[in-house]
Amino acid sequence: MSGDSAAGLIVQAERASRDQLLSTTALQNLKQTLSIALIDWEAESLSQLIAQAAWDELNDRFYTSLKFGTGGLRGRTVRPLVTDAERGDGKPGGRPDHPAVGTNCMNARNVRAATAALLRFLRTKYPSAALRIGISYDSRWFSREFAAEAAQVATVAGVDVLLFDAPASVPQLAFSVRKHEAHAGIMLTASHNPPHDNGFKVYSRDASQVIEPDASAIVAQIGVVDSVVAPLRPGEVTALDNSADAEYLAALATTIVDSTLAKRARGTLSIVYSSLHGTGIRLIPAALRSLGVEPIIVQEQASLDGAFPTVRAPNPEDPNAFAMALATAREHGALAAIATDPDSDRIGIAVRRSVSDEFTLLTGNQVSALLAEYRLSSLFNSGVLSAANAHNAAIVKTYVTTDLLDAIAREHGVRCVNTLTGFKYIGAKLRYYAGKVLGADNAWRPLSREQALEHGTYLVLGCEESYGYLSGDYVRDKDANGAALMVAELLLAANVQGTSILDLLDSLYLKHGFSTDKLETLVFEGSRGAEQIQRLLASYRSAPPERYGEARVVRVDDFSRAGTTDADGEPLPTELMLRFHLLGGGHVTLRGSGTEPKLKFYLALSATPRDAAELERMKSDAREYFAGLWQTIRDDADARLKG
Repeated sequence: MSGDSAAGLIVQAERASRDQLLSTTALQNLKQTLSIALIDWEAESLSQLIAQAAWDELNDRFYTSLKFGTGGLRGRTVRPLVTDAERGDGKPGGRPDHPAVGTNCMNARNVRAATAALLRFLRTKYPSAALRIGISYDSRWFSREFAAEAAQVATVAGVDVLLFDAPASVPQLAFSVRKHEAHAGIMLTASHNPPHDNGFKVYSRDASQVIEPDASAIVAQIGVVDSVVAPLRPGEVTALDNSADAEYLAALATTIVDSTLAKRARGTLSIVYSSLHGTGIRLIPAALRSLGVEPIIVQEQASLDGAFPTVRAPNPEDPNAFAMALATAREHGALAAIATDPDSDRIGIAVRRSVSDEFTLLTGNQVSALLAEYRLSSLFNSGVLSAANAHNAAIVKTYVTTDLLDAIAREHGVRCVNTLTGFKYIGAKLRYYAGKVLGADNAWRPLSREQALEHGTYLVLGCEESYGYLSGDYVRDKDANGAALMVAELLLAANVQGTSILDLLDSLYLKHGFSTDKLETLVFEGSRGAEQIQRLLASYRSAPPERYGEARVVRVDDFSRAGTTDADGEPLPTELMLRFHLLGGGHVTLRGSGTEPKLKFYLALSATPRDAAELERMKSDAREYFAGLWQTIRDDADARLKG
């Protein structure tokens, strides 16, 4: 774009800003973008948007720059308004030729800037090391291209790259980073978000997501002029192929507690599996077969297709995403179906008691409780855990994950450690546990189960309500590949016992009390939505609700205040998360999403049933209770925004 053309566009943008059609920050970011050498299609896109006076669209594209949240950088790579230059000739499934232009969009410029910032950070952290990073990508639109951009930035800077030869899951990337002693990993994915999104996850050398203070240190390097002299040689790219798969599958096998279950099962156990067009198809079928379970693949969803054509969103938390899997399960008479998201770190499970019953889609909280009980009972029965070493075992979960896990841990005499929301904090606990045994300099290395139980803390189960699970220390993030094995083993155990996991879940409720939860969200899109989210969070913090409906708020936990410690006596990081405890039991927890433009409300209810009949009544009553509570919360939020 010529200087005169850019100047003309800036004049129009400044006029729109004076007329309050374009925010000050959007104007500043837009002017900065127009001042650099743009590719022709980028310049044409901005010219079209300004010519059309698409100020709302420009506000959303430029009101901020992408920031590290719960899962790294994440944002729209395809905007609601796609310019002619971005669309180009188009690709199959409706994919444009180019990602959206904008500082608040996932595009090649932001990928290059984030990669360069990561490399500058790594040079500071490892000043004398010959740097190496791992890079992987999922099936999303532009993921492969973004991975290539990141690899090019690294190699030009003299950094070696381990690059997966095909889409591979985020936990496999995390495992490979540590296995090959790389210094960091980059994953191009937006996890379970809709097709129009993409993202940039960063992993530390210890196989966990980057957290503070490193996340802020990386962000601080964005836009910094690199004064490092040109490298003596360009970095080399090494392809990670099937040999990397074999290494990772061997690590997954360590999650199995009882490998004899398949031989003792009553007939063949079949599980329907859908990868929802994502990376789980690479290894989950092979992992299940290694346990003696034959997966029935939903072939219509086995293609690596970033349009996710068969689902509204590739999210196993969404019941609609299970439609094809359940149809396949009914056709084959299977009792269980599982589905994973595009980067295969989340897994959903649907089960039924018999082939004549309807399926129940289990919540993340229910699966967490079932896995915790099975794994703890089996580890004690096998002698791996005992009264002598139980204090060296733990369940680690987020605060918004079911309180039922606290009761299960107490019964077995192990710790239940709560963290802030985001599996990266569970990963941080694993780093802390390893450091206590191996020393701070070696905390990035994994602890074996034997080391952990003898000298430190063994992770029986790490879990979060949003369908994330992990056992052990082979990676330090949620892993749907390993979780598929854990779930299959749980189903085999129920089969051997002649029961269903729905019956096992009811037995937990009758033993420890009925605990149920529901997640509700308020969505606020764009720049105006971001401002509304901040207004609401500030309002709830300064003036907490006194009651929700008939339930009075008796206590407020404010996690943005320093001084809270976890079950290990370690201080928690601060986060603007509020929990409102209600008279009579239950609570409402509020936080802003770290990956989407949402306010999340976690509703929890606890009660003690006397018998199975009362338990069924409680289940039915809970649905009505949550519906009424959610309406009250929505009305209160509306009033706060209007006030």
